[in-house]
Amino acid sequence: MIFDRDKEASVTYSTAPRERFLSQVDSAIHESVSKAATARYSSKNALAVSWNKISFFSGNPDHIPYPRNTFQVIISTDGESTYAVFNYKTIVWDGGLASGGRANTGIGADSPHAQAGINAGNGEGFTNLAYGSNILDIDIEQASESEGQYIYELSADSPRPHGCVSRRPASMPLLLSPSSGPMTGGNPVEISNACFSRSKTIQCKFGTQVVKGMFLRPSKALCYAPVFYANKEIKFTLLIDGVEVYTKETFYLTSVFQPYKVDLVNLDNWNAIKPSDNLEMRWEPKELSHHRGTLSVKLFTYQEFKSSYGWQEEITVEEGVGNSGHYKLDPSTLNCQDRCKEKAVGALVLELANSPDKNSPGRLWSRPLALGWFVNQKLDRVMGKTWPAQMCYNWFVEDSREGLGWLSELEDCPCSKDQAIGDIGRFVPDPGCNMYNKVDVANCYYHKRAEHCVRSIWPS
Repeated sequence: MIFDRDKEASVTYSTAPRERFLSQVDSAIHESVSKAATARYSSKNALAVSWNKISFFSGNPDHIPYPRNTFQVIISTDGESTYAVFNYKTIVWDGGLASGGRANTGIGADSPHAQAGINAGNGEGFTNLAYGSNILDIDIEQASESEGQYIYELSADSPRPHGCVSRRPASMPLLLSPSSGPMTGGNPVEISNACFSRSKTIQCKFGTQVVKGMFLRPSKALCYAPVFYANKEIKFTLLIDGVEVYTKETFYLTSVFQPYKVDLVNLDNWNAIKPSDNLEMRWEPKELSHHRGTLSVKLFTYQEFKSSYGWQEEITVEEGVGNSGHYKLDPSTLNCQDRCKEKAVGALVLELANSPDKNSPGRLWSRPLALGWFVNQKLDRVMGKTWPAQMCYNWFVEDSREGLGWLSELEDCPCSKDQAIGDIGRFVPDPGCNMYNKVDVANCYYHKRAEHCVRSIWPS
């Protein structure tokens, strides 16, 4: 509860941007609103109006035994987003004598009795706060992290409640942050706009796959997305104690080609058959900050067969690694043992050791890379020094044997860079080579001197 002033039977206004007060407002908003929506939110200005110990109409304001209501509204903005914070400390009457309330209690008012909500500023488009039908319950229910507090986002198309909503309307959507993820899975998905408890089992259903979730706060939970081999929309369902509670949210699966969370330092070294030095990788520790446990560094390989395909966990490089954001491995200690011809492509993965669901752990992926250094020792023995050229030829023969019908499925290439950039319905920038990536020194590694590359948005 945020009350900047506390005077007997008074209405006070405050617009001064005092740091302590704004910090309290920001804290309430950050606790209840999804992490993505408030990642950079910091109040620049706020207006607070407080009604302290107010009696009802025709009640004696000087007669202490008369029931008193204490409540407050705060409008906060950072210049882009705007939130309304309603605080109800004590609500004990719902109308004065003129509304039918009893003389000594102010209770029992006829319609219209006291109400609480938001309109468009012109008396239209009224939105009732999510407290149910009895205004006297407004100080014990909520749409936030705290009883008696209601937080609404005003910068949306219509006022949108956040946090644990006591009287959650059926039309109110869950909020997923983010609302999309890669097919490789492992990315954290924060669920808000629902009520959670440590004592209840939380599960998330992505399409048909159910994974265990974890409690974060009374208004937030977390699940790690599972692996999918599809590029489509799927239905997201939240389960509490095994019961499907909310099922209206859509989760979007994107291709594996996304901004990679694990950065491979010196990509030339990683792609070499005989690296000149230890292999180095970096990541942002905050990406795995939901848990305080250690990480496992793993090598995954991508394999294709006639009837199946997918990413397979190959080896665990090291367990118990701290979330420092930096790791080096000695490639000479990692050697492929069997079926090495099928393991020429892979990726490095950081995996949380204490994920809530061992079958769908939190993971960060590197970009796909050639694993010449991993298979070299075995293939050098089996195929000889020219194994890279033989592997390339074998791949060409195998691909040709399957036929070239896939060529007809490909989109025609754009005729110019302007068309490639403008035709967003058919083409997306290649994450490995695009003009927007000015930071990655490995940009356009496979397309030297290229300015910009695009991929067809539709797989062949």
